[in-house]
Amino acid sequence: MFNSIFCHPGTKLIDIESEPHWIHAHMCLFGSLGLKYGIFEATPSNLDFSIAHKPYNVNIVALMKCISQFDKSYN
Repeated sequence: MFNSIFCHPGTKLIDIESEPHWIHAHMCLFGSLGLKYGIFEATPSNLDFSIAHKPYNVNIVALMKCISQFDKSYN
């Protein structure tokens, strides 16, 4: 997500997160860049947060609803 520093202010971005400890840092980054962003929480394969970057599952129906609502809120 740190490549978002190359986005123009006002760029729309949806961050799919599987680990809660990254959410705050990413939100601070996106906000400081003037991005229009949303956070979608995926389900990690396990809750052992001592392991970073583990596999996760995304509820596609919920994500598509999130994207639709996100797009409407920034148009």
